[in-house]
Formats: sequence, structure tokens, C-alpha cells
Amino acid sequence: MPKGGFGKQMNVGHFYGRVIDATSKKGIEFATVQLTQSRMDSVTHQPKDVVIAGQLTKTNGDFSLENLPVMGEYKLQITAMGYGLYEKKLSFNIKMGQGNMQMMNAVDKDLGNISLEITAVNLNEVVVTNETGVFEMKIDKKVYNVGKDASNAGGTAEDVLKKVPSVNVDIDGNVTMRNAAPQIMVDGRPSTLSVDQIPADAIETIEVISNPSAKFDASGGGGGILNIVLKKNRKPGYNGNIRAGIDSRLKFNSGGELNNRQGKVNMFLSGMFNQRKSIVEGLTDRSYKLLIPGIDLLQTDTSITKGFMGFGRGGFDWFVNNRNTLTVFGMYNRGSFHPTGELFSEYKYFARFSKHRNRNFFQTHLSERRKILVG
Repeated sequence: MPKGGFGKQMNVGHFYGRVIDATSKKGIEFATVQLTQSRMDSVTHQPKDVVIAGQLTKTNGDFSLENLPVMGEYKLQITAMGYGLYEKKLSFNIKMGQGNMQMMNAVDKDLGNISLEITAVNLNEVVVTNETGVFEMKIDKKVYNVGKDASNAGGTAEDVLKKVPSVNVDIDGNVTMRNAAPQIMVDGRPSTLSVDQIPADAIETIEVISNPSAKFDASGGGGGILNIVLKKNRKPGYNGNIRAGIDSRLKFNSGGELNNRQGKVNMFLSGMFNQRKSIVEGLTDRSYKLLIPGIDLLQTDTSITKGFMGFGRGGFDWFVNNRNTLTVFGMYNRGSFHPTGELFSEYKYFARFSKHRNRNFFQTHLSERRKILVG
């Protein structure tokens, strides 16, 4: 005891103990132990809790809070992940008139084993969903998810490819990538189908492989590979869908898919019927002033294409094991388009007059109108 007595050593309080699991009786590591005391705020003049000491428990759950003021009342709070909050009021119970030895025993207080109860929380059902975007960037390819774009309904693979980045489709339906014709595959296999023969409703994704590996083409691929992946569901049991629509020119389209998986066999069937009508209008205005007589030509043309396209696909998968699947399928498609056009031509003949007759311009003296039907 330093000279001057116990009263001059007021910050000598000591609380210690151990935090344990109420069930296993083992020490809880890294539990937060905090000791607060209510004091008057100098600004608001209202009492508030002030942290006096705190620490994390050791591996065996032990904690020790030292150099505490021996006067006043404390609040002990202990928290740990997965356990409920523990709170308790503490004090050293110093009384006037106690001897130095009694005071020394009072300021060194063992709190014993403090048990924490595990907090059990019943959670509601958790549903985890994974929503993919229209475009996906993968290590070796770019993927365009056709079903994520509603504007693809009722069209063909040609219409879909016009929206795929790095793919160009000209007015005649020719597909190019990097200024070269790519190899077009269906479900990873070479196909004789053209892009206008595959309905958009039957396509799941389009994979753009600009730098194919030797797995596809040992020569490097030139223009790359477009892999058209058709829809096929492998969920157990019966499942499918049906759809129908009508466009702004009152042409109908419909389609559907049906799948049945039982055990190691998955059977699938899909079909589509699509009516189309396209209208193209043009205007040509030409003037042949060097001819004698001169000619003005005004020509208007209207081209209307009507037709339909049908597509059917069916087959089955046999899941030999987790890594091997045998697939047998067949496809049938048929379409018919009939273009018709109307061409109107109007000719105006004019004669020139020389300056000697005081005429600087021309005068129309003959006109005729012709109608041509193209079918």
C-alpha cells in the first residue's frame, strides 16, 4: 500500500471472470465484454452511459477489467455472435469505516462463470434466384439470351442476329463476322438450315465464338462460329408452354414446347407456325435533259410479300451418366413466300426552244402514264 492510505488510490478496481456456453460449459472466444457507467453530460446536463472499460475474451473465455474507479455503480454487457445479450449491474460495495484489508478484498471481485444462451431464430423459407441478363460475357464466347428480349417473338433467327453485337446481317440475309462468313451451328453441330428457316421462338441462346479453339476448328475459324442453341427443358416430369400472337398487319403466329422426363430419358417436342406480310415502297424521279426531246421519269413501286413458315422439332435424350448424354432428334421446316409488286411510271416529254426565239426553258407537249404489274 503506498504511503497516504487507500483513499488516494481510487482507480484500483478489478472485475474478472469467464464467459462460457450455457450448454457445453466451454469458454467462448472473442466475446465482447463492456463496462459502462452513468455520468452527467456537460453539454446536455443529462445522464448518459459512458464506456469505462472493455475487451474481447481469450480462447478459454477469460476476461479481466482493471484500474476501475471503486466508487459508483456499473453495468456489465457481454455479447457474442450466435448468443443472447447478457447484462448485469455491478458495484464494489465500498463502505465507510472498512479497514484497508477489507477494502482490498472488495475492489478485487471475481464474477465467476457467466453463461450465455444460444439464440435460436426460425427463418422463413429462403428462395434463391439467379436472373441472367440479355448479354453474358464468358471466357471463350459471348452469349445472347433470346428469351430475355420480348421483341424477338414471332421472328426468325435472321431477325435475332441483327441485334447481336459483332454480327452483321445484310439486306439479303447474309451473315458476317469480322468481314467473313462464320460457321453456323445448331446445338453445337453443323447444320444445313439457313438462319431464316429457324424461328426465334425456338431459340434459347446464341453463342458468338469469335476465336474458336481447336475443339471447333483447328484452322482458327476465320469468321468465327455462331452456335444457335434451341430450347429444350430437362426438368423432371411433364412441362411445356404454348404461345400465340398477332402483328400490326393482322398476321398470326403461334408455337409451343412439350417435355417429359422420366428417369434417364427426356423426350421433347416443339413446333411453330408464323405468318408474315412485308410492304416495301419506293420512289424514283429522273430527268434526261440532254436528249431531244427531253424526258422526265417519275416512278413509284410497291412490293408486298405474303407467306408463312412452319417449324417442327422432336427427339429424346438418354442420360447415360453424369458426363455423357445421347441425343437423337429430327427437324422439319416448310415455308412459302409470294412477292407481288405494282410499278407506276409517268413519262413527260418536252421540246427545247432556242434563244433566237426568246425561249430559255422547255415546254411540255406530251405526257403518258403506264402501269406495270409484277408478280
